[in-house]
Amino acid sequence: MPSRRKKRRTQKNGDEEDETLKDIPRSFVVRRGWVMGPVRELISEIRLMLSPHTAVRLKERRSNTIKDYLGVAGHLGVSHVWLVSSTEVRTLIRIARASRGPTLTLAMEAYSLMRDVRATQRRPLAMGDKEFREPPLLILNNFGEPCPHHVSIAGAVFQSLFPKINVQTVQLERIRRAVIVHLDEESGCIEIRHYAIRVRPIGLSRPVRKIVTAKRRVPRLNQIQDIADLLEDGGANATGAFSSDSEGEGPEDAQVETSVLHRSDDDLRKKRGRTSVTRKSATKLIELGPRLRLRLVRIEEGFCSGESLYSLNSPSADYEDNLSQES
Repeated sequence: MPSRRKKRRTQKNGDEEDETLKDIPRSFVVRRGWVMGPVRELISEIRLMLSPHTAVRLKERRSNTIKDYLGVAGHLGVSHVWLVSSTEVRTLIRIARASRGPTLTLAMEAYSLMRDVRATQRRPLAMGDKEFREPPLLILNNFGEPCPHHVSIAGAVFQSLFPKINVQTVQLERIRRAVIVHLDEESGCIEIRHYAIRVRPIGLSRPVRKIVTAKRRVPRLNQIQDIADLLEDGGANATGAFSSDSEGEGPEDAQVETSVLHRSDDDLRKKRGRTSVTRKSATKLIELGPRLRLRLVRIEEGFCSGESLYSLNSPSADYEDNLSQES
């Protein structure tokens, strides 16, 4: 009689997964009242920037109040709420931490949409769904110590918008995007940029690198007479294979070592799996948009209410008081 099969657990414990999901920050990006058409498009692009831990297809109603979003946030595990509203003077963005606060009120000085950014690029990057399956890498600039108290609070709020990254266990190939939050010390404005991260091998000639990084495994050879025409630059048939221009390897501080799975002939003979090979690669940032230039107007202790921790003299102060009373 055959022995009974022993079942080996191949899935993670459900309790461990729940604890991991609870630590991931999630956000709502909603509009309050009437906003212009470009601002509505900007709201959709902010949701895309915060993907995947945000409600991309969230629908707002005129009857919804801030308390409604706060009540739903607890059930869905939402940790932050972005409130975008417009006045006759400017557009305001309020970033509030659910239930406890604090709340940042930011006045929008200028912004650019994704289509505006692509119009200025020579070769715009075509993004797919896989780039937005993982959260972006957050980079804070000029928010370190020593800095004023309100600047440190703003930096902590921006840092809590994205999941924490464990440097020792993170897989570099899963980091495909980066969000840079820069504080301009001269003007006091906060600038937000959204980039795509591209990694390509270095130390190889351009033709060989094109073959290694090509999406298709086998290049088209129907237009060449010799394999040398595929590897040499400037040949008569060179444009038949890879005709894009090459780029420099960049500075040394932009080079990283990545692990690539490779299966050698020795592995095939010994029937082994693929082994990890370390390869030097160069990183490149390609801007996706949107661009935001914000000015910090007020910091409130609670969720859209409470004691004012910081206030800047601004003509929008009266509007903010009316908005707080309305909510």
